[in-house]
Amino acid sequence: MNVIKVASRSRTALVAGAIAGVCRENGSAEVQAIGAGAVNQAIKAVIIAKGYLREEGKNIVFVPSFVGIEIEGQERTAVRITVEVQESKIHIEKDSDIQNSAGMAFNQTEKELDIAAPNP
Repeated sequence: MNVIKVASRSRTALVAGAIAGVCRENGSAEVQAIGAGAVNQAIKAVIIAKGYLREEGKNIVFVPSFVGIEIEGQERTAVRITVEVQESKIHIEKDSDIQNSAGMAFNQTEKELDIAAPNP
C-alpha cells in the first residue's frame, strides 16, 4: 500500500482528499509524518477526510503508531497513521428525534444479534 506523506506545509484539504480517495478505493489508507508540524497537518487532514466520507455514510477510525524509517542514511522516527473505513449502519442527523433514533439503533442491534424484544 502506498503511504501518503505529509509535511508541515502540506495543505490539509488536499491531503484529506487523498486520504478519502484511497479509503474509498482500498478501504484503508496509511499516512506518515515526521515532526510536530507535519503530524499536526496529518491529524487535521484525517479529521477533514472523516467529514468527506461521513457525507457518504462512511465512518473512519485511525490508529497512530511510531515507525522507524531511514532518510539519507539516518534513522528517523515517523508517526504512521492507519486509517480504516467502517461502514455506518445507522446515520443520525444532529436535529433528529433522539427517542426515534434510539429505537432505530435498538432495531438494528436486534437484527444483528437476533435478540427478541420483550413482550409488553
